[in-house]
Amino acid sequence: AEAVGVSVSGLAALFGLALICIGFMLKERHPRYASFLPGAGLVILFLADYGSHLYYNLLTSLHAFVGVALICALALVLGRVFQGEFYPLVAVVGSYSAPVLLSTFRQDPLDLAIYFSAWSLLYCWYAIKVKQRRMYLLAAYLGLIIFDTAWRSGTSSHWQEAITFQLAQFLLFTGTTAMFSIVHKAPLEKSSVNSHLPALLIFYFLQYSTLQQHLPAWAPWIACGSFVVLLCAYALARKCLASMAASRLIIATYGAVVMVHAVYLELLPDRSRLWISLGLVVVMALYASLHPKHVFNWWPLFAAAIMIFVVSDSRLLFAWEAHDVPAYQLLLPLYALALYVGYSLLQSQRELVSTSPWLLYMGHANAMVAATQILHGRLAISLVWGILAVATLLIAIRLSNKNLGQSALFVFGAFGVKVWLFDLSGADPLVRIGCLLVLGASLYIGGLLYQKMTQLPTAAVREKAGGAA
Repeated sequence: AEAVGVSVSGLAALFGLALICIGFMLKERHPRYASFLPGAGLVILFLADYGSHLYYNLLTSLHAFVGVALICALALVLGRVFQGEFYPLVAVVGSYSAPVLLSTFRQDPLDLAIYFSAWSLLYCWYAIKVKQRRMYLLAAYLGLIIFDTAWRSGTSSHWQEAITFQLAQFLLFTGTTAMFSIVHKAPLEKSSVNSHLPALLIFYFLQYSTLQQHLPAWAPWIACGSFVVLLCAYALARKCLASMAASRLIIATYGAVVMVHAVYLELLPDRSRLWISLGLVVVMALYASLHPKHVFNWWPLFAAAIMIFVVSDSRLLFAWEAHDVPAYQLLLPLYALALYVGYSLLQSQRELVSTSPWLLYMGHANAMVAATQILHGRLAISLVWGILAVATLLIAIRLSNKNLGQSALFVFGAFGVKVWLFDLSGADPLVRIGCLLVLGASLYIGGLLYQKMTQLPTAAVREKAGGAA
């Protein structure tokens, strides 16, 4: 059996080397065809090495790893000679899959971390040298996933090695990405987002799960630190390159994940989330009004802030676990004020004005619910709702804003439903009469004002008139 193994492995290795030699011989005459032969030869050499160890026991694990290293080095040389991307990728797959195929990846995570780190350094340097992004990306994916599978399949006592390795990989590949762009004056393209962003998200969730299990107090802070590192790498590259749109999108998406998960859900206490959400959206709205174009550049961060605000506002509207929040009764009026101010600011921003109506209607909803929470008398609540509807129409006429005036119909509709379904049942006769009088008076005044509002020019007409002027 041993003789058969030697014969099979030896013939396979010779055949692989022969294909590589034939590729060199045909390089000048048939360069495209000749490049396939060394690639096939490399695959055969890998199979011969693995087979000699796994099936015929001709090589020890150490000898098999040495063989893998030599074959990978040969692949890198062939990549330089034939100017092909296939050879380095074969080297990456061969070197990172070796611990799995040789059944040694569960033995000692520290040895595996050193092994992967050494290859990562080599591949990052080689990728910059030959201008091949896929090489360091593939190494990043394989290193993170295989190492995480390896140490989790053993005991949990090696979590320090896991955290250290993950951070080292993050720093290495972040630096390589920035250095690649700077050295070759080649910023990331939009198509690169689909390949770089998943690697960052894999790192984030793999490491956060490890930190949450063993260092829960440090987990959100380390996540924020990783975002700061990304920002520093972006700032460094931004000084040397003109266009960084794709990089900006990747960093903004990663920042949005950190902001929602690590900061909002993990770091902030529940009692302060509603207040922080209000402050965050106010800052974002002011920034958007001053720099409207940056909203599209960093839109994942703005989308995350809006999502946090909507969730917090929903908690207030439905009184879901909001009673323990300090001064929670002040939040709904402040949320309504913030929404109205946001609507006003967006009116002057042509790129964002189409998103403003939802701010207006949410502001009305917040104002009406705030009245029900602060005031306890049905008549007082009806009076506030009527004043809100009429005031909305008056302001709309004053500003010649038809959309604002039409939003008053939402308040009138909610007001009518409230009176007929709630105020007329179970209330004292005087309260019923008062609510009906307030509803009738507000509808009558609103009807008069609405007739004036219908005579106002539309936004399109105003814009056309302004352009003509």
